[in-house]
This record gives sequence, C-alpha cells and structure tokens, in this order.
Amino acid sequence: MDGLIVLLLLALIIAWVVGRTRRRAGFGTQARTYVGVIVIFVLVVLMLYATSQG
Repeated sequence: MDGLIVLLLLALIIAWVVGRTRRRAGFGTQARTYVGVIVIFVLVVLMLYATSQG
C-alpha cells in the first residue's frame, strides 16, 4: 500500500510542475490538465513496473 501512496504523491508533484510550466509558457491550466497528467504518469509507471516483473 505504501507504494501506491508514493506513486500518487509523485503523480501529484509531476502534475503540479507541468501546471506551473504551462502557466509560465502562457497556456491555461484546467483541472482536466492535472487529471490527464496524473493518469498518464500512473499508467506509465504501472506499465514499467509490470514489464520489470516479467
């Protein structure tokens, strides 16, 4: 269970960084931007985990 909490925390940090970067670049940020980044990050990390477990 600890791994899922860390995964969610990392996803939130990545989403926050992407949101800040988009704002600095002049693009708008919406809730769906954050949700999209979180979902993509979690899926990529889970796929990497699955491939490493064989």
